[in-house]
Amino acid sequence: MEQIVLPSQAQQPKPSIRVIQWMRRFVRQIHIRSYLTGLGVMAILGVSYFAFAQNTSQTTTATTGSYVNVERQTLSSSVKATGTVAFGSEQELKFNSKGTIAKVNFEEGDTVKKDQVIAELDKVSALADIQLSQLAIAAGKLQLEQLIADREASALTAQNAVNSAERSVSQAESDLAKTRETELQSLASTAQDIIIGSEKLLDSFYGVLTNATVARPPADITTLDIDRHLYRDWTLKNAVEINYREGVNQATAMRQKYGTGLNSEQDAAVILQALEDGQSLAETLQKLGEQTYSLMQGASTDSITFTVDELTTLRSTVNTNRSTAAGLVDDARTAQSSLVALTTKESIPSTTLQTKEDTLTTYQESQLVKEVSLKSTLKSLDTTIEIKRNDLTQKAVSLSKLYKTLEDYRLVAPFDGVITHLDYKVGDNLLETGDTESLTLQNPSYILITIPLDQVDVVRVQKGMTGSIVFDAIPGQTFKGVVDSIDSTAVTTSGVVSYNVDVKLPTPSGVTILSGMTTTVTIETSRKENVLMVPTLALHTEGGDTTVQTTLSGSVIVTTGVTNGQYTEIVSGLKEGDSVLSVNLGTSTASASTSATGNNSMQLMRTLDGGGGGGGPPR
Repeated sequence: MEQIVLPSQAQQPKPSIRVIQWMRRFVRQIHIRSYLTGLGVMAILGVSYFAFAQNTSQTTTATTGSYVNVERQTLSSSVKATGTVAFGSEQELKFNSKGTIAKVNFEEGDTVKKDQVIAELDKVSALADIQLSQLAIAAGKLQLEQLIADREASALTAQNAVNSAERSVSQAESDLAKTRETELQSLASTAQDIIIGSEKLLDSFYGVLTNATVARPPADITTLDIDRHLYRDWTLKNAVEINYREGVNQATAMRQKYGTGLNSEQDAAVILQALEDGQSLAETLQKLGEQTYSLMQGASTDSITFTVDELTTLRSTVNTNRSTAAGLVDDARTAQSSLVALTTKESIPSTTLQTKEDTLTTYQESQLVKEVSLKSTLKSLDTTIEIKRNDLTQKAVSLSKLYKTLEDYRLVAPFDGVITHLDYKVGDNLLETGDTESLTLQNPSYILITIPLDQVDVVRVQKGMTGSIVFDAIPGQTFKGVVDSIDSTAVTTSGVVSYNVDVKLPTPSGVTILSGMTTTVTIETSRKENVLMVPTLALHTEGGDTTVQTTLSGSVIVTTGVTNGQYTEIVSGLKEGDSVLSVNLGTSTASASTSATGNNSMQLMRTLDGGGGGGGPPR
């Protein structure tokens, strides 16, 4: 590649310091040949230093660079950290009870399965305690059974008396219910009669007002064409029409809502609503009768339409309708009052209903006395039985604790694994050894490597990403793991915040990996294939534009994409094969005057020294 020199903006350390350091090393290496030679050397060195210092002010530094081709490659970025090894499952097991070890079923290095018993304590004393507890529970159960049998016998006689009283109460309740049902049916019939009577009144009013001999039209036709000879007051005529339509609508609504089945209705609330609706309908018809009677006061007679006798008959009919509507209103109100008395305790019921209620009350009081007698008889036995049951419960709890204690006499493997450490031996008395003995169980199927990542890197890592793992103890080999978890709890050390990330690695075969070993983990956080990219050092940003220096077009503005720090993606502005200038950090050269002076001085020094010692000043 072609090398070029670019002016550097950074000033190198003072050359005078480097020269002085070199001179000191050179003088220490001079062979003592003669005193005069030494004086000559010192003189020449002084002259050389003076010349060098004079030229220092003319020195500038430059950074080298080279042209590189724009290529398509895979661009990836990663984070790297050092971590420590821990096995996926590792647990220290100890007995929760003291005693003498009776069995040790495995040895150190053995593989065990989950729930296998590794070691056991002697259980003779514990088993004896369990047997005594079982005998005590059996005896208590027999005593409880006898108490229950006595209770059943004592209860039978008293319960028979209660049953007899209950039958009397049931009969009285049935009689009362039938009486209520009869009265409810009567009130429901009243509501049904009001509907029927109202519809007949509407038919009559229609015939009178229209002077028609045909029946009233269907309910959905509420038009009323009042005969012109029956009125003079248009306002009154309109009021009659309005009330007529209201009456038809109310009657139609009741017929649709209740139909013809009100006679058998047993729901007091439904009957009450029907009576209220019937009262409202009857009141509408009563008002219609009053208005119609007033309307017909202005009727006219002639020999063709109405004769005097005919008009008198019509007025008589309307008057009768008025009375009938008023009667329906009274029937509805009376029935409502009776229904309230029938369904509300505070109201006075009918004589027949009152007699039935008194009979029921007498039987209920008798039943209550017998039930109190039964409860009193059983209370003493129930108390005794409850005490015995509590006693059995306490003994059962004690037995359960004894069985639970047996679990403390065994060490059971909580998972599949390998015994890596085992202190227990048959015959050991844990009362004497204290709490020093234990065993360690490891699951070697996989290991976890915990690495700390700072807050900038951890947000780039996700669960499931692949990590390359290198063990300090296994040089030359790289293993592949997967990010298993990311701890969201921050860890602050010396003011630096980090987050622990666990990388899971299936335990490799053929190598020895121990808990606590150190590793270096590299996690690839992103990857783009076939990316057009250049070295990041080839980019220059100024005034919001990013540019590169090319061999053909000079400075070119480019659009960049992702970067891994060393290389950056080019989205637009360049094509594959273009040549761009990239800075090469770490290399510098002095100006011509300084270089010449330095070289002449060094040549003279080598001559005086016979070609040996020291070398050139540090660069």
